[in-house]
Amino acid sequence: MQNTDFQTGTIKPVEIYKEAWAIMKERYWLVFGIVIVGLLLKAAAEAAKAAKAARQKQEAEQQQPEKLEGPDQNPDQSGADQGSGQNPQDKP
Repeated sequence: MQNTDFQTGTIKPVEIYKEAWAIMKERYWLVFGIVIVGLLLKAAAEAAKAAKAARQKQEAEQQQPEKLEGPDQNPDQSGADQGSGQNPQDKP
């Protein structure tokens, strides 16, 4: 079997973060601003999508005919049959 040596302390996370911050700090506000603009654009797109869906739902509801209630407003019956007292299904 091979002898595997492990070295402890070779990766120093605090040092890595310090180096990353040194590279990033000159452009921090630029990146921060880009992120904020991106979030605002996403929110605006979602609001526009929701408004479009609501508008389409409203238009669809307006295009559907209203449901008629009662025997006087039934479009299957002609005007002559309404006052005769006869049921239109009973006719030959």
